[in-house]
Amino acid sequence: MLRYLNKDLATYDIHGQLAAIKTPALIIHCEAEAIPIEAVRKIHEQIGGSEFIVLKDCGHFPYIEAPEDFLRAVRNFLNELPNTKGDEE
Repeated sequence: MLRYLNKDLATYDIHGQLAAIKTPALIIHCEAEAIPIEAVRKIHEQIGGSEFIVLKDCGHFPYIEAPEDFLRAVRNFLNELPNTKGDEE
């Protein structure tokens, strides 16, 4: 199954659709991640208003390898979102 998935992923390009994202987005990249930072930064640049964070001392699983830093980044991002509760009242 992975053989077929990898074949499809090799030609799949999401970049043309990223600009359509209009919701706040947090993009977390890790220093030891196998995916190049340039590729992730390109995604960040195409999602208007997204926030980009690089975590140190971790790889593909920051919630396991650096849980405190990961949770801090997510909490800070969520806390900075506009509070829309009660806007419909």
